[in-house]
Amino acid sequence: IAVLTAIGPAHLETMGSLENIRKTKYELIDTLSDDGVAFFNYDNKIVRDCALKTTKRNLTYSAKDENADYYASKISISSKGSSFVVYTPKNEKIKIETKLLGELNILNLVAAVAVADEMGVPHQKISGLARTLKTAEHRLEIKKTTSGITIIDDAFNSNPVGSKAAVEILKQIEGKTKYLITPGMVELGEQEYQLNYEFGKHAAKNADYIILVGKKQTEPIQKALADVKFPKDKIFVAKDFFEGNMHFQAIAKSGDVVLYENDLPDTYNE
Repeated sequence: IAVLTAIGPAHLETMGSLENIRKTKYELIDTLSDDGVAFFNYDNKIVRDCALKTTKRNLTYSAKDENADYYASKISISSKGSSFVVYTPKNEKIKIETKLLGELNILNLVAAVAVADEMGVPHQKISGLARTLKTAEHRLEIKKTTSGITIIDDAFNSNPVGSKAAVEILKQIEGKTKYLITPGMVELGEQEYQLNYEFGKHAAKNADYIILVGKKQTEPIQKALADVKFPKDKIFVAKDFFEGNMHFQAIAKSGDVVLYENDLPDTYNE
């Protein structure tokens, strides 16, 4: 069994091109035995194209598209986690409740459900094990402070797809003022400026107040916020994370929600 989860720009600086990334990741599928099965992420266009071209037996999965063999529906998200239903190729329904948050976690869970179902694991056992899953440290980890502030800790994430999903969760979780603290993303090669610019535009739709870490590093995000006319009094550019956190703590109130998105070393901000 091989699962191809994503092909995107996260490794561009190292690999040189998306085509190199695609070829390298597809080696996983090439090594399958004749009686093997490949699972492809239907929500990733490049991966979906790989599924259409492969000669291996394959199944697709999705967090939203009913055209996939396995797909999620009836998704509900709160500060306690996510719940949804996975439909199988036989149109059977597997109810999933988990502490994990975000479309990417849901997508990965659909993949896990698909593999387990293919291997004949009983649906009741799949549902039970999903409830026991714990959030990985600093990966959309939800915390609550004694002062009543909800923290979404996504400090280890630095890819465009994950960052986009994280700010969407910030908006979805119940709370008062929604804060974003971020230095943006790095190691994205020639696309780094544009991807950070797009992230800034998306952040503007989902956050009420944005604290940027590093004046130079966050220039594309600053430009995006200015272009979409995000309120200037709702933007603070800090020289480092310490200053950004101090500013947040000075203005945050009980009931507010803050997303820490990508905790870069301060050397990136020099």
